[in-house]
Amino acid sequence: MPTAEQKSAKITVEGRDFPTFAPFTVTTVEDVTFPIDVVYTWVDGEDPELRAKRQKYKSEGVPAILDKETNESRYTSHDELKYSLRSLEMYAGFVRHVYIVTDGQTPEWLDADAPGIT
Repeated sequence: MPTAEQKSAKITVEGRDFPTFAPFTVTTVEDVTFPIDVVYTWVDGEDPELRAKRQKYKSEGVPAILDKETNESRYTSHDELKYSLRSLEMYAGFVRHVYIVTDGQTPEWLDADAPGIT
């Protein structure tokens, strides 16, 4: 006779049933059971206005810190935001809304009318 751990069960994810074992269907403290919001900060490092702002502050403050804050490489885009948003869509169904905080810029590839993104 199967033990409680060996009893089969099913779990439904986004309308699709998956076979599993009963212990895997129990909600734990590590499960996200409530919607959350995600906030990103993003700037276009190639924007001339942003470059001018960085240059303005390059000579003020502690040099060791300023180099890390105003260095070109900090603002180079490798499409991290795009890939992160794709990951949220694929793996984080519990996310309610995504907020992208910018310096008045919008990524050229972003659909401003996409639901769930401000």
